[in-house]
Amino acid sequence: MASIHWLTSQKQEVTQIALSAHTKIDPITTSTVLITLQTTVLVKRQEHETDARAKTVELTEIGLKNIRMAIKTVEQFDKQFFASLDKRIKDFNNKFIIILETKSTCNNSL
Repeated sequence: MASIHWLTSQKQEVTQIALSAHTKIDPITTSTVLITLQTTVLVKRQEHETDARAKTVELTEIGLKNIRMAIKTVEQFDKQFFASLDKRIKDFNNKFIIILETKSTCNNSL
């Protein structure tokens, strides 16, 4: 749901395939999760306007309300969790970026 929200906020068309690519979750699993979210009225899936094979995905009002609450909760947790770093937060972030870049470089060389 967070990825649907993100892609929508970036003015991107959200299809099941785009969501699958963004989340790096295979299309079958993505479809299964979306069907479940649709039955709980958190997302809407509908036929794509021009591509009969594709489905577009969007958050319902309930889904949007839930994701906004979840984002707020995660941001509050992050603030509390990382508060102990205090003035060292920039150094921590820089080191974390180095780790992520190293991991990305290692994965790309496989």
